[in-house]
Amino acid sequence: MTVPAGGSPVGGWSQPEQDDGPLVFVASLEEPRIDDPDLHHLSTVLRVRDGSPIVLADGAGAWRRATFAERPGDLGPLLLEPVPRVEIGVMCAVIKGDRPEMVTRQLTELGVDHIGWFHAVHGVVRWGSERSSRQRGRLERIAREAAMQCRRARLPGIVMPAEVPAWWNGTTVRWRAVKGAPPLLTRWDDVDRGRGWGAVRVGVAVGPEGGWAPAEVGAESGGGFLRVGLGGRMLRSETAAVGAGSLLAALRDAAARADPPGSVAGGRPHESRDGDAAC
Repeated sequence: MTVPAGGSPVGGWSQPEQDDGPLVFVASLEEPRIDDPDLHHLSTVLRVRDGSPIVLADGAGAWRRATFAERPGDLGPLLLEPVPRVEIGVMCAVIKGDRPEMVTRQLTELGVDHIGWFHAVHGVVRWGSERSSRQRGRLERIAREAAMQCRRARLPGIVMPAEVPAWWNGTTVRWRAVKGAPPLLTRWDDVDRGRGWGAVRVGVAVGPEGGWAPAEVGAESGGGFLRVGLGGRMLRSETAAVGAGSLLAALRDAAARADPPGSVAGGRPHESRDGDAAC
């Protein structure tokens, strides 16, 4: 999508809503064509009929309204989902089985911008380079499906273990979830203090069920991490990750509503329509 020199997309800043119809990702918004698996899902599973309203998105935040067909018609103006001034991320210790898929799905639906995985000292599972590559493909597919379900035009970034250190280097506020630490709900002032630094990226590290190793917690001061709590009980890693993502999303939304346009917590103005759906 091309944004004019004035800085606004052709149709303005907005986000897809339930009334716009189901969302599907396409390779090009200029000459859209729906891939066969998505075409099958829309027509057979969701029972979308030819000519029904749908949303086409590119995964980077650009989208437009259209009507359903293999080659969609009645293309509406190009729009752009608002860009948050505060990006939020959850980095979780690698966990067993299909739980990374569940965490990725739920964090995507919550609106988390970056979802990552790292090898903790007390973690049981290790992803080698080949397995990480397979996991990336699987988790990106899960994130794509979840984004379509909740009508999210911008896909989250999936951060694999080898990439996590570099991701933290670009993060303004770094929190580590530790049982008994000050509640995350009380720590949004850490973000407010970053206003003078421009755009802010906030991250929460969630450890393994075996807990953080002394070396990991002891390195907090040098790594710029602050401790935050997610309640007084021992949580499974996936529970803590989704809980942290939910709190971050809610805190960011509350700050954006309270702050004037152009503030760090806010974002580009967007349309708001009442609805009963969960997303």
